[in-house]
Amino acid sequence: MLSFLLAFAMLFQLVPAPAFAQSNDINIRNVEIKIAVISDLHVVPPYMWGDNPDSVAAVASDRKMFAESAAIFDAAIANIIEQAPDVVLIPGDLTKDGEYEAHLYLAEKFAELQEALPYTNIYVINGNHDINNPHAYDYSGSVRVPVHSATPEEFREIYTGFGYGDLDTEYFVPSFGQAGSNSYAARPVDGFTVIAIDAAKYSYDATRSGLDRQETGGNISEELLAWVLEQAQEAKERGDTVMAFMHHGLVPHFSLEPVLLADYLVDNYIEASEALADAGIRYVFTGHMHAQNIASMTSAAGNILYDIETGSLVTYPCPIRYVVFTGKTYPNLEMELTVDISTTLVKEIDFIDPATGENITDLTQYSYDNSIDKETISGLVIDVVAGGFIDVNSLFGSLLNAEIITTGGAYHTGSRAMFESLLPTEDADGNPVSNDFGDFMIAMMREMLPTTQSTGMSVSDGLATVWYELNNSRIRVAALGGIGNLYITDANLRTHMVNPTFAQLDALIADEAYTNALIGRILSAFVDMTLYTDNDGNEYTFFDLGKYVFLEHLGGDAVSRPWVDAIVHGLLFGDISSEIGAFLTDRFMYELGGVFDDIMINTGSMITNDLLGALLKSTFVNALGGNPAPLGNILDMFGIDFIAMVGGGALDGILSDDMISGVSDMVGALAVSFIEGSGAGVGDNNATLFWEFKVVNRTTSAYVTKLNGNKNDLTITIIDEMSDGSVNTYRKTFSINNNAAGTYKVGPYSVYVDTKGNDQIRACHIVE
Repeated sequence: MLSFLLAFAMLFQLVPAPAFAQSNDINIRNVEIKIAVISDLHVVPPYMWGDNPDSVAAVASDRKMFAESAAIFDAAIANIIEQAPDVVLIPGDLTKDGEYEAHLYLAEKFAELQEALPYTNIYVINGNHDINNPHAYDYSGSVRVPVHSATPEEFREIYTGFGYGDLDTEYFVPSFGQAGSNSYAARPVDGFTVIAIDAAKYSYDATRSGLDRQETGGNISEELLAWVLEQAQEAKERGDTVMAFMHHGLVPHFSLEPVLLADYLVDNYIEASEALADAGIRYVFTGHMHAQNIASMTSAAGNILYDIETGSLVTYPCPIRYVVFTGKTYPNLEMELTVDISTTLVKEIDFIDPATGENITDLTQYSYDNSIDKETISGLVIDVVAGGFIDVNSLFGSLLNAEIITTGGAYHTGSRAMFESLLPTEDADGNPVSNDFGDFMIAMMREMLPTTQSTGMSVSDGLATVWYELNNSRIRVAALGGIGNLYITDANLRTHMVNPTFAQLDALIADEAYTNALIGRILSAFVDMTLYTDNDGNEYTFFDLGKYVFLEHLGGDAVSRPWVDAIVHGLLFGDISSEIGAFLTDRFMYELGGVFDDIMINTGSMITNDLLGALLKSTFVNALGGNPAPLGNILDMFGIDFIAMVGGGALDGILSDDMISGVSDMVGALAVSFIEGSGAGVGDNNATLFWEFKVVNRTTSAYVTKLNGNKNDLTITIIDEMSDGSVNTYRKTFSINNNAAGTYKVGPYSVYVDTKGNDQIRACHIVE
């Protein structure tokens, strides 16, 4: 008996204190676990960072606080030590770009945390930046230097003790390739199972490229998903609450996420979230998007999955999540559980603010000021275009698909046909004129250039004279008093300038990358356009709108403002669309002028010469821009304004009303999406989720779920397992008032629900 009591006492001491405690009622067991979540650390060790052009460019292209990252991480660790949670979860992107040395640095920091909190379980999983990353660099010198990026095997080795290398932990071993190989299932305390899901793409069996090279997106393979479901089933059989954590999202956190930023969700997020919800996994902790948001989905079978997304430590607002699971187990009830989620913001860090010369004491404001700029907003707009939200091919369809038969009977297609359709077919007196662009160009040359040598244009500092010889149908450039001559005949103007101009223009328009970049430049300039002026004269631009709604989404608990509402209403329903149309048209005309610089003309063939003119030709060709020369240079040399030549405003129609409306709708819809979230689920930064209950009566189970907050719906689910192996499911939702106590009819069963104060459900059972 003495040996038995000693053994029992030792066993009790091995169980962490937060796992369970006995209440005054000996038949009730209390369960509690406190979890800290920090995500997207993107830590760069101080000895790997410096002030050089490459580090400046890295921050400019990716608005993360890399220089401050180590200090922010230290401050977060200090807060976690103060809070002393039972579990710390890190859902990926521990490093900037998978630098091996950075992983070693972090592992040492986690070891220090473990020493300070010996009874805390620390679990890591990799993100899309952490493994096989070709962008791993050391920025400490005058230029960046490539460094080794961790492999999957090295990741597991480095983080031994922080999810890996534990004999009591279950590890996923893929039968082929390496995808998902860092996944594992652990049991930090009695009553809880944590499943780490490695959904990153870094190996040939998962990447689009077929290479062992990281990609932004994520995926859960069929084999990995089956393994996760198996771990969940085993946990349920133990009576555990099951939670998961991973880098990529499983549930959209704003309505346009699957359209605009699909790589922030796993490819198969719909199927995977359904499967996890039905497997009894109610909570998955994610990162990747750098936003504070809780979204939920309900499977076809009626099971809820919450995707609890945590923002990045190195972007606004630099959050730490704390999640407390509190529950009770009753003799006739599996679990009563509540989940309280709160956020702590890192405020003070040991880092000098360059603007003040003092340590940063308000990291929230500092990160707000430094997390986004106009280039970031422009980049987001360009990503939207490149992502296919605006159909560039349709935009330029009027150019590529145009057809015309000119007044002279010539048949032309593409951009030439579109421009020729804008040319006049009659002069001011009503006389017919040719709308063939070659004829039009020659007519303009005859009209613009002098027609005699004595009145000719002086070029090359007076060494030569240019005029149009009407009797010879050519442009003549004479030097040395006409001893040496160059000629551009009408035929050469057609053959070597007009014809190749439109052929090259069609090719550029058909190049998706080229047109995406062109539209991207147009929309990038759009960030400075004033969209709204309030009664106090304050002007708000697209940049103001983009920064506000984006950072509101990152910070969680997003709210709108009167000026935001006014702009969104104007974009979706008002007259801002017409203002955008005018701006984009003007900008398109400006960019079109730049396109002429990308069209190259064979000046060597276009220009001919007499014997002595050979000495002049190279000088004149160089003055035009060489051979070949940009069309824009040639037009400037002759003083030709192409847009004015074809009528200026006549080109307005190239940007259709549908396209303008599409841009306006896109901006408005994106703002609404960031502020309002996914339209399903909690949609908040912090929340108390729900209580879940289960009572078993022979082969029949009754589940009751109730949302805590503004919703007053009580859902009762009956799962009837028949002796022949078949399962019948009955579900009904009731609208309740202040007290849910009573008997509810669900299918063929009556279920009694008992409550205590504050409308909390205490127990339920099927009425015999």
